[in-house]
This record gives sequence, C-alpha cells and structure tokens, in this order.
Amino acid sequence: MITEYQHPLDIFMDVFTQGGTLVQQCGFCGRTHFATHNTESYYEPGELEKLREGLKQQPDKFVPQDCSWISSGQLAGRVAVWGCPCVPEKVSPYMAFIIDHRVEILDFLKQKAAAELSAAKTEIARLEGV
Repeated sequence: MITEYQHPLDIFMDVFTQGGTLVQQCGFCGRTHFATHNTESYYEPGELEKLREGLKQQPDKFVPQDCSWISSGQLAGRVAVWGCPCVPEKVSPYMAFIIDHRVEILDFLKQKAAAELSAAKTEIARLEGV
C-alpha cells in the first residue's frame, strides 16, 4: 500500500521484485551486484574477497550494495537488479508500455480470467458427473 508519494519506477520495482540473493548479475547490463551489509558470514569462504577484488579490477562491472540482499525481478526473461545504474533506462520502457496500455491489459486479464473460470466450471461439472 502506498502511504506517501513514491516514484512510479520504485512502485514498479516493488511489484516486480521476485526475491533476493547475496550476489546477482544484472541481465540487462551484465554488472555483478553483491550485498555488503552484515553479510560476511553468509558468503562461502573467499567469495566476498573475490567479489571485492573484481571490484578493484573492473569497477564498472561490480556493484557493492550496502544491503543484506540484492533484490531482483524477471522482465522479458532477463533479471533486473534493483539498484543497478541501468535500471531506469532499461526498465522504463516496460513500465511505460504497461501504463500506456493499461486499459487493454485490464481487458485482456478480465477476458482471460473469465475463460479460465468457464473452463474450471466445465471441469467441475465433468468431475461431479463421474
């Protein structure tokens, strides 16, 4: 529930978050994100050090996040990592499509739900007749 103003992209990310992990690669730009807030004991031995070394070697490819886990969601078969610098540019077209076509999307969902309900009722009637 929204209790104060949230940027539409923040709402979109909240809705599409499907989980989190200590390390996640962004499917849109390839950056590797890793959690750094009180997480040392959760990494495999040497794993966090390897990520920090990667950050030193390729700072544009590794993103430490001061959090306990990296939140992400699936969009068009790719993982979008929330907090990734590419998210506003790469995710905004999906959000814009949904907003621009919300009436059609709602109509589609209603029709799909009605068809599924009809199929379920038919199946129930068939099973009750057995």
